[in-house]
Amino acid sequence: MRLVCIHVGKTGGVHVHRVLRDGRIDHTWLGHCTPLTQAATDYQSDTLLIGIREPVAHALSAFDARRRRPGNWDQREAGFFKRFPDPQTWCESLGTPEADSAFEFLGHVSGGLPHYFHGDFPSVLSRTWIYDTNTLTRCMDVLCARLETAVPDENRRKHNAAPIAMTVSRDARERLVRHLGDAIELYRELQPLTLTRRGV
Repeated sequence: MRLVCIHVGKTGGVHVHRVLRDGRIDHTWLGHCTPLTQAATDYQSDTLLIGIREPVAHALSAFDARRRRPGNWDQREAGFFKRFPDPQTWCESLGTPEADSAFEFLGHVSGGLPHYFHGDFPSVLSRTWIYDTNTLTRCMDVLCARLETAVPDENRRKHNAAPIAMTVSRDARERLVRHLGDAIELYRELQPLTLTRRGV
């Protein structure tokens, strides 16, 4: 069996890749931005692997990760981070075109769950394995058990994708929650389908 891995940014992809590589698990690694249905079309006989993350934590982590890489900013990003230098300022301004534009162009922020799970994605879930960043270590245990292999010893350490510590006020968080309503609903729909919920 070959796994085709769709790397959703800020969902522990580096750790997952190490588990697969060190465990010598046959896999193909797709870069960011490939929707599930596209991967299913391109790899019709393989099992798909994709990660999800609680949308508020996902958005905050994605914002922070991009903010910390000024050397990679284009002109639009430079202008955006001049206007919104931290997650608090950004979340407080959600509802304005300037702040909301992050979900259209800004790195991993624009690659939330609705980007990866859209269209007729339910039709390919029967051959899709989903891991949740919040239970990543256990998901890797289940994945390896399904493949009848051991988790590599060097990867039994605590995973490196723990949710970001809350860095915005309650009001700012509520603005983000309202903006991510569709993603939150989708996350709740997908949670029962994760490796830890479905098991071996």
